[in-house]
Amino acid sequence: MRELKRWLGPDIHLLPIVKANAYGHGAVEVARTVLKHGADALGVARVEEGVQLRMARVYAPILIMGHTPLWDAEEVVAHALTPTVNDPDLARELNAIAEKRMVSVPVQIKVDTGLIRYGCLPAEAIPLAEEVHSLPNLNLEGIYTHFACGEDEDPDFTREQLDRFQDVVNQLHQRGIDFRFQHAGHVTNVGMPELRLNMVRIGLAVYGLSPAPNMAAEMELRPAMSLKSRLIRVASIPAGTSVGYSRTFHTQKASVIGTVPIGYGDGLDWRLHNRGAALVRGRRVPIVGRVSMDNITIDLTGVDAATGDEVVLLGCQEGERISAEELAALSGTISYDVPCSITARVPRVFTGSQD
Repeated sequence: MRELKRWLGPDIHLLPIVKANAYGHGAVEVARTVLKHGADALGVARVEEGVQLRMARVYAPILIMGHTPLWDAEEVVAHALTPTVNDPDLARELNAIAEKRMVSVPVQIKVDTGLIRYGCLPAEAIPLAEEVHSLPNLNLEGIYTHFACGEDEDPDFTREQLDRFQDVVNQLHQRGIDFRFQHAGHVTNVGMPELRLNMVRIGLAVYGLSPAPNMAAEMELRPAMSLKSRLIRVASIPAGTSVGYSRTFHTQKASVIGTVPIGYGDGLDWRLHNRGAALVRGRRVPIVGRVSMDNITIDLTGVDAATGDEVVLLGCQEGERISAEELAALSGTISYDVPCSITARVPRVFTGSQD
């Protein structure tokens, strides 16, 4: 958070995204940490994620970026959440509930400028914003959009999306509707002052992973998550012995095979079989045989390992490192998927996260 504030400057509001259990890291603990270190609000995808934070006594503004069904409107108002309103019916329902409770509900509008996933199209945004603005118990505090491409994938289309978004904002400004917050993602806030964007949604970078090459070059990001286990068995076996389900690996020589109690039931990708690696005593050792639901086997030949030794599947050990980007490349996925896939049965241990 300190590095993000340094990079973006003092005039930008920071909105860390803590949806999906804070990308697998632990929503409540991450929320408390980022708020303590400069976050202005939090972003979640669903109403229940916002309610979870409120029940944990997290009182900062919480933006619900995904769909809010009508039947959740009461929960939104009761827990002082900020919904994204892209439907007149939801706006009217929220206004009616707020009127009964004698409160004002902050809301935001999302303009779908080309992702074609959620939000209202630019032509729909104008009349919707006018109606929301006219409802006395709603406070239309923000407007935003979301990109279809990363910064380096298709800059021309990103610029096209920004132009569509700015056109909507300008038309609403001409109608007397202004916004406290305007945001479109982190990549647009640096070097584009004409857009008057004053809030940044920070997703992957909050967790020390870089969503764009320029951020990796300009910022000092340190991954927050390590994934660790321990050796529970070390077995010496002869050459020609098969290891694991379907016998996909056979030892070529007398070998030492270690068993680690972690598998795809914990979120370790099944596709890492016979190609992934682990760290033991500062050495990189291969995962051999299939990744099963609860265990993996690793080749410890030549490593002076013993039961109880720490095994690192993601993170650093004695100068060696396995990164989320490496695991993603081996699994044919993206780095976002790696921490998000770690399941609830893996204990989260927080070390000084809220200092």
